[in-house]
Amino acid sequence: MNPHHEKWSFVAVLAIGIALKLLLLATSQSMPDGDEAVEGLMAMHMLRDGVHRLYPYGVRYGAGAGVETHAAAALFAVAGPSGVALKTVGLVVWSLSLLLLIAIVRKRLGQRAALLAGALYAVSPAGCQWAMKVGGGHQIAVALGLLTWWLNETVDSRKTPALAWLVPLVALAHPIAAPFALFLAGSQWLRTSARLRPWYVASLALAVCLELLLLAPTESGVWDPSAASLAVSRIPLALGAVATSFFSPNLNGRHCRDLVEAGGAIVWLTVLCASLWALRRDRELLASVICTIGVVVMVNVDLLVPRHLLLLHPIGCMAIAQAVYRRPGRQRAAICAGLITLGLIAHVRETRSPYVYGPAPQHNGVSRAEFRTIIDTLQSQGIKHVYSLDPMLQWNVMFATNERILARWKNPADRVPRYARLVDQARLNGEPIAVVGDFRDRAPPGTPQKLGLVLQPDQTVIGDTFPLSSQYPQGAAEVPPSGITEK
Repeated sequence: MNPHHEKWSFVAVLAIGIALKLLLLATSQSMPDGDEAVEGLMAMHMLRDGVHRLYPYGVRYGAGAGVETHAAAALFAVAGPSGVALKTVGLVVWSLSLLLLIAIVRKRLGQRAALLAGALYAVSPAGCQWAMKVGGGHQIAVALGLLTWWLNETVDSRKTPALAWLVPLVALAHPIAAPFALFLAGSQWLRTSARLRPWYVASLALAVCLELLLLAPTESGVWDPSAASLAVSRIPLALGAVATSFFSPNLNGRHCRDLVEAGGAIVWLTVLCASLWALRRDRELLASVICTIGVVVMVNVDLLVPRHLLLLHPIGCMAIAQAVYRRPGRQRAAICAGLITLGLIAHVRETRSPYVYGPAPQHNGVSRAEFRTIIDTLQSQGIKHVYSLDPMLQWNVMFATNERILARWKNPADRVPRYARLVDQARLNGEPIAVVGDFRDRAPPGTPQKLGLVLQPDQTVIGDTFPLSSQYPQGAAEVPPSGITEK
């Protein structure tokens, strides 16, 4: 390929990928989910109160969230707090991962394979939502992992010990990348000459100790999805359910939303599996895939969802590109055209989605229109304190109103207990309160939440559902809401 044409081909892939994501950001991805709203509040507190944190409120993992929230705070300082500004941080990180993926494949396989891998990553259905997510450092872990892999490929082997400090950072960014960090360390060790390997081991051990010492979380946590025991017999079924929906837009749920989405996801997964079989002699690639999937032994099997395999997304696109590129011309063109078409269809359909998809109950979808109606009603009624039936919706409410409305969940020992105490105090003072959430007793799996609002809840019923925070000990993150003091 002509160098001039090569440059503009890569620019076109990047431009198309970003254009598709900007279209989504202006439509279905304009509102953050619950976890993203937590980071939005953290960024607001950083600007207003100077509270700097690495880990999300209430958890002791995912230091990559600190990078995301600091970047969001910088955008908020210029454009003001908003869902679009918050999720733009995710888009920037995703764009960096796209560039790194192209650079890795170009180094390993050449420019045409790199162009194909970049095109697949740019349009993959798995990126429809997660190219703009800022949830707990997931994307930071992916970008750091790809950066380390690229440096492994390009840096002189005599300097490999100097790269050891990146490996623990990959795992600290988010635990989903911990098994992949082992692959990166092994790759660095193999690239190091026998004479320097003891220095590499010493450098890696020192990096792990120093970074754990400097970056270890200081506060307690209220949410820990890690596996308490290894449920070996249940892992294959859970992994199978997760894999079938991995190439779908919603990586927070185990199911696809309809037959069109399921069909596209199965086709992409089938091509990936066939590619891995065709590349079974490529030990490095297979090791990276195995280590990526290794996260299944770390997560509670009942909580395993496709986002835990997020690193498989760029690596999978790399594998498909490498295998497809070896096929005869017509077969290669047909496979590429089919996958790219399915990806574009997924992106177009996602622009029309009226729902926000997030963790916990939000994986079934929260209607943006219903949520805006509820916020408008609360503000028109002058209600400043809300009880939420959904453990994630409370964060949406507070971020959307810039904390003009405070909210708490059923359990007062939540991520920021002070919110619970302030809402309870308003209730005890006789101030107007409301209850928001999904009020249906039962609904089929995958059915979007039907948000409701009760403006004058019965005090007896609300007392049973939302016990006062005074009945519980102090909880995790004692970070005050911005500009608010307890009464």
